[in-house]
Amino acid sequence: MARHPATRAWCKLTKHEVVPERVDVIQEAARSTNDQPSVYRLTGIGPGGANIIAKRCNSAAAGIEWSTYQDVLLQLPVSVVGYYGLIADDDQQFCWLLLEDAGEDPYLLEDEEHRISHCDALERRWDGIERFCNRMPQTLVHGDLLVQNARVRRGPAGNSLMILDWEAAGWGIPAADLVQFVGKSLSPDLRTYHSVVCSTLWIGPTGATARSVLIGSTRS
Repeated sequence: MARHPATRAWCKLTKHEVVPERVDVIQEAARSTNDQPSVYRLTGIGPGGANIIAKRCNSAAAGIEWSTYQDVLLQLPVSVVGYYGLIADDDQQFCWLLLEDAGEDPYLLEDEEHRISHCDALERRWDGIERFCNRMPQTLVHGDLLVQNARVRRGPAGNSLMILDWEAAGWGIPAADLVQFVGKSLSPDLRTYHSVVCSTLWIGPTGATARSVLIGSTRS
């Protein structure tokens, strides 16, 4: 385990030689591909004995995700997975993202604690939605907001929604992240989204949007 590439990446980042209790494979891509990440859990190797998620992905995708964590998410009032750093792989085509382990509790569409309410399918009103979206300010967009990219963390103050895998993030209208009941989409609660945006959105004297928030907490 000390020689595992994920362990070596963590030791290189922290400049300390440590060995995890075990290395769990969450997802492992074939070495011949560079468009799928490999993800490992390093048990007990982090601060205070915490688990660490080590994600090996191509450098371009890693750069987008690193920038999203470092420059955007940490500035917003949302629940976010702890980000420890980015380190180059021995193969310069790849990098390692070292992240906090968000746990294994999945986001469940049918769980009312995770999803506050339901709404009608968007496709029946697509023309109206498209016109509305064209008037919306642009904001941070995850771009791959699926059930498998979300975890729910339980805490004394309630549940917190933790969003993972930001390598497809970009800037635009949030419609892609707000899609409802399509495939494995996260289907965020639209009333909650609206209330969070309205409570934090500031409109300047010229009408320009100065601040937008994409995803709110599910804290109850």
